[in-house]
Amino acid sequence: FEAAAKFADLFPALDAMMEKLGIESYGTSVTNLEEVFLKVATMEANEAHLRKLESKGSGAEALIPGEAAPVARAGFLLQMYALLLRRFRYGYRNPASCICQVFCPLLLLFIFLLTINLSL
Repeated sequence: FEAAAKFADLFPALDAMMEKLGIESYGTSVTNLEEVFLKVATMEANEAHLRKLESKGSGAEALIPGEAAPVARAGFLLQMYALLLRRFRYGYRNPASCICQVFCPLLLLFIFLLTINLSL
């Protein structure tokens, strides 16, 4: 957050140096919440892996930078639960989107399977 004030100077400077840097275009985007959760989960898994190695007293093993430590299955199930809960909340708030996202694909799948079954 402390670097947010520098963005106002970054873009004009980048625009001025685009040709020198060989950049044709650039863009920014907002990181979605799922990407943030995945990054935090990876960081926590790496820290847990390092603590585990330190508790063993094994200095020979080290976590290679960029290598993700094994994430527990509970973490995956927790993420799935959170995503499903989010999906149901959105469906409750906007039933039309729920119909489009759940029932339309199911209907199309049913029609597809029916046409395959009839053609056999």
